Amino acid sequence: MTASPSPPSPADPNREFAAHVAAELSRAGHVALFAGGCVRDRLLGKTPKDYDVATDAPPAAVRSLFGRKRTLAIGESFGVIVVLPHRKQFPDAQQVEVATFREDAGYADGRRPDAVRFSTPEADAQRRDFTVNGLFEDPATGEVIDYVGGGADLEAGVLRAIGDPAERMEEDKLRLLRAVRFAATLGFALDPATAEAVRSQADGLPTVSGERIGAEMRRILADPNRPRGVRLLSEVDLLAPAAPGVAALSEGKRDRALRALEGLGEEPVPFPRALAALLIDVGTVQPIADAWRLSNAEAQRTGDLLADLDALTDFAALPPHQKKRLLARDHAADLIALTAAVRRADGEPTTDADAAAAYLAETPPAELAPAPLLTGADLIAAGMKPGPEFKALLDRAYDAQLDGEVSTTEEALAFVS
Repeated sequence: MTASPSPPSPADPNREFAAHVAAELSRAGHVALFAGGCVRDRLLGKTPKDYDVATDAPPAAVRSLFGRKRTLAIGESFGVIVVLPHRKQFPDAQQVEVATFREDAGYADGRRPDAVRFSTPEADAQRRDFTVNGLFEDPATGEVIDYVGGGADLEAGVLRAIGDPAERMEEDKLRLLRAVRFAATLGFALDPATAEAVRSQADGLPTVSGERIGAEMRRILADPNRPRGVRLLSEVDLLAPAAPGVAALSEGKRDRALRALEGLGEEPVPFPRALAALLIDVGTVQPIADAWRLSNAEAQRTGDLLADLDALTDFAALPPHQKKRLLARDHAADLIALTAAVRRADGEPTTDADAAAAYLAETPPAELAPAPLLTGADLIAAGMKPGPEFKALLDRAYDAQLDGEVSTTEEALAFVS
């Protein structure tokens, strides 16, 4: 089935390079089409983040055409070759994945196909996950080729599995989470049969690696539709296997977490900020960090936010040194936004967060965290012996410096002497 042609989206570096790759394949006598998410996003009026090209050229032909130095055989056994751009010709373009049209033969491990057979565009579309991801586009004309009804589902705002939903979920258990993620981030309704297939296989999610689960949860939580994503997880019984600590909360506390996620606003936000909002009544990030294999930086930032959740209380009444120490922290902006979101969740005014935001905006970084006037070397030079009390003395001197009570090393030394 071929949909009516529609104009391509405005040129961007990634599209230009992907179109170049497709054109080179076409000139060599092969069929080459944009595939999947880039077609979906263009039809939704969005600029795709990246482009995939599907072709009838086998992997060896792709490598031969573009050369070994410009290709990576990262998934050659599955028909996937990465083509790298010439930096002089396409300085701002991302690499492009070129995949040979294929059919998949069984998924014994619920993760990857046991074997693949190179095939046709129609068969390739049928083996994909959701109809809106099964579309192709002619890069030269913008003509959309639709074998699976994805165009109609895009117009209707429905996320539907291709073919038998139970089979699609059984093939790759990560699709359970991807169904929620796409429905939430696209703002689509989840097709009832697809939702039931997810629900019936929810207990199979733990067969997916923690890294893959974490990657999907990052996308769900960082997206503006994050509250709907978490609600959908609960509705299809995925919240417990994906985030057991959250699922174990009382209904009232789960609702509070949802309100906090809503309170973050309708813009994309950093993942640790959103995760901390989800975990406000769990209190610790460590089980999630371990399960999702979060980076140390993500776990640390989220943990710091949870630990400092009440730090901005009565902010206006705090002495200058406490205000400055709080707002000099790397996570200050996240803490302010999270505090405001929690206040909204609790039906309270955001006065403290607003005061902290105003103070942060009007105070230069050099005033928030100036170099200390007094150091350990100064104390030693003054005849003091190093010991446990050094830190307390230096902290007192630095607080006095932040409060404007001392302005020279001599004054700071006299203050603690």
